[in-house]
Amino acid sequence: MGYKLEQTDPLFPDLIRAFAQSEKSAHEFIAARNNGEQPAEQSMAPQAGTCLSAMNDEFIAYKSKLVGPKPLSMAISIWNKFIDFKGDVLLDEVTSNDVYKFFEYKLFSAPEKWSQKYVDGHVKRALSQMFSLARTKALMKGDNPVGKVELMPKLAEAERKKRENPRFPGVY
Repeated sequence: MGYKLEQTDPLFPDLIRAFAQSEKSAHEFIAARNNGEQPAEQSMAPQAGTCLSAMNDEFIAYKSKLVGPKPLSMAISIWNKFIDFKGDVLLDEVTSNDVYKFFEYKLFSAPEKWSQKYVDGHVKRALSQMFSLARTKALMKGDNPVGKVELMPKLAEAERKKRENPRFPGVY
């Protein structure tokens, strides 16, 4: 389909597993049919639910009444980076492991690595608020996956200090 795939992409193994599972199911279906068995019908209907990207408009409508444009755009930017990482899947498909892997990726593997303070604060809060709003509006049934992240990935102390971006007033 013309998409560029990198073997180093953190989602590449998930893609390969999903492809293999799809192929396995198709082969089982064909083998059952060829053996004269009545194979179970495979439903290609999309699952019911709300995709991650649908939360952008919901969040903007809710949050724009409460905060200025900068915190709103920061939260939306974080959410869209999570969608880029995970894919535009259903809200109920996201697990705490997915959230943890996203934090880990942004701390250790991403081309533009984030600071520990940013991940522990703004990023975790933005994702949590998005999923909380989705639950409140009954757009997802499961628990907030951010709340289920019990341990955060941590940078080594030296790396953490190196990534801090101190601001000095009057110095440009």
